[in-house]
Amino acid sequence: MNQYPNYYLLGEPGQKKNLTLELQLLADVGLIGSPSVGKSSLINCMADVKAKVADYPFTTLVPNLGSVSVGDYRFNVIDIPGLIAGASEGKGLGNAFLRHVLKARVFAFVADLSRFESGIEETIGLFGEIMAYIEMKFAAEGELNFVLREEQGMLIFEAEKDDELLLSKKILIVLNKWDLLNDEEILKEYQQTLYVGLNDFLREKGLSKLSLSAWEANTFVTSAGTY
Repeated sequence: MNQYPNYYLLGEPGQKKNLTLELQLLADVGLIGSPSVGKSSLINCMADVKAKVADYPFTTLVPNLGSVSVGDYRFNVIDIPGLIAGASEGKGLGNAFLRHVLKARVFAFVADLSRFESGIEETIGLFGEIMAYIEMKFAAEGELNFVLREEQGMLIFEAEKDDELLLSKKILIVLNKWDLLNDEEILKEYQQTLYVGLNDFLREKGLSKLSLSAWEANTFVTSAGTY
């Protein structure tokens, strides 16, 4: 063990460098959505969190992290501040918060049922922003391959390179603000239009489309405002 060494070595010049440390919040589920879709209201309902909410449009400035208990099961949820088109390029709050997304095991895309066309377009666009950010994040790894598939009733999103898996996430769709819609026919039309749009997006990205039943099985309708 040489606890009392009787020799020494001459010191050598050390190294000096500047490092930028990036904080990433750990969570099981990440709520992803454009501004004012009700993510803060959802996390207030699910967890003992008092995130700011209001009856006028605004954007959360910091991520909200909460713990959810369902029986004996506990998991963490993070409310990712509202993302807009171009977020992966730094627009709006941009990738200042996109980095938190990658730590979540489940990507829960929150859509606003009260806004038909714009709500659907924004939700589909966020899939593209997430993929663009992942490509930028792993740019040094070379060209990435994305896969979105159904496995045992769940939607699995993966990024890989040279057959090496870089990340794997579960995908959920959360249709919020049912209290402002409250119409089964419009809900059905909303879902069908959203699923067709998502499949068109996948085809544009060179990915295989999913069955409408697979999308529907991983979609949840919520009403945070009337919880």
